[in-house]
Amino acid sequence: MPPLAYLSRGGILFSVKIRYSFILLSAVSILFFEHRMIFHALICILLHEAGHVICAKAFGCNINTLELCAQGLTIDLDRLPNPHQNIIIIAFGPLVNLLCSLIYITLFDNIDPYFVGFNLSFGIFNLIPLKFLDGGRLLEEILSLSLSAHLCSRICFWMNTVLLIITWCLSIYCFLFESTHSSSMFICLFSLINLCLDV
Repeated sequence: MPPLAYLSRGGILFSVKIRYSFILLSAVSILFFEHRMIFHALICILLHEAGHVICAKAFGCNINTLELCAQGLTIDLDRLPNPHQNIIIIAFGPLVNLLCSLIYITLFDNIDPYFVGFNLSFGIFNLIPLKFLDGGRLLEEILSLSLSAHLCSRICFWMNTVLLIITWCLSIYCFLFESTHSSSMFICLFSLINLCLDV
């Protein structure tokens, strides 16, 4: 599906594409959740994606395009990093979320449950080895270091299939019965939209 719009094009800056799935996730979030929760979720996602971007830049990769979609932010780099660098780039997003929660809890007495909850939940959730999450990309990269492309593909396919079924069930359960847990609600909504797009 083509992108809905370009916010900027090339030149000194990089281009930014917005896909329909991102607008769908944003619209549903606005309908279901309070503004404070959406604000903290956006901060959490920005920190996560900033981790990927900063790490990629540290390895000397320049960014051609940022693409906003339901999966988050997809980065198109001007060159492919080597597998070991790519593993670090992928892992750095969830790591930033977990570190932000840890630093916040350590430095502040009055803990904001939204900020800590979202960062912890989003960091851990993104390490699940589903193909639309960082965990799925990490699994594929790590397996590709020692296994053939065919075997790597088969293992990832079956792992993804089993986890998709489990995630579907947990997401629907959270959506129906865990409405008091804001971060769980947002994550299950994120999962459901991505799983629907993935089918």
